[in-house]
Amino acid sequence: MRNSMLTVGGCALASLMLVAAGCGKDDKYAEVPKGGKEVGEPAPGHEHGPHGGHLVKLEDGIQAEVVVDFETRQGTLYILDKDQKPHALPSDADVELHLTGTEEVELKGKAVPLATDGEGKSSRFEFEGKIPDSIKNEEQLAGHVHVTAGGKSMNGEISHDDHDHDH
Repeated sequence: MRNSMLTVGGCALASLMLVAAGCGKDDKYAEVPKGGKEVGEPAPGHEHGPHGGHLVKLEDGIQAEVVVDFETRQGTLYILDKDQKPHALPSDADVELHLTGTEEVELKGKAVPLATDGEGKSSRFEFEGKIPDSIKNEEQLAGHVHVTAGGKSMNGEISHDDHDHDH
């Protein structure tokens, strides 16, 4: 009886050690904060940001990452620097997403600061309103991003020209 208890205890300890060691998951791509989903490595040829969204070049190394949850039809815009790290703007920045296609929509962004953004600043803006149902996936996103902060205006086109593969 004592030997079988030792064997069971040894097996339980070995199982716990395997669970604690994890499955070797690559932490290169972090989970999306606030209602997103974990993203994997982007397909070759895509320019995706750290949240799995579409990158839009603004200016002076500043980028916008447009992330859309196609289930809830909600969109979020992250402002990033040239290294794809958060770049906080004043929280009262004017952020707009203009979508074109079968339905033309203009969505305004509302500051939802990350904990690291600092007082009165935000690098994350959630769009008020829904992404149209006619846009089924990221490849169908078309339009531009407009950001005004501190008297400076930045614009960037949502372009799929850099994608060199079939979907």
